[in-house]
Amino acid sequence: MTTGELIKERRTELGLSQRELGERLGVTGSMIGQYENGTRTPKFQTLCKIAAALETQVANLYGKDVSFEDGLKILDK
Repeated sequence: MTTGELIKERRTELGLSQRELGERLGVTGSMIGQYENGTRTPKFQTLCKIAAALETQVANLYGKDVSFEDGLKILDK
């Protein structure tokens, strides 16, 4: 699964709309939609905020579309 698919899966598990998740992060629901459909990939810091808002660990949102360098950042934490 991609990062966007994992974000969407967790968001729907919590019963949140894209708009509601966006409000938690201070972004629009359409931005969340872009992350979920793969139009945009969140930076590591943004992914950390998304994970906190979704009450999960960052590692649970890392999909097959994440670069090697971003993956190493997880190991440094």
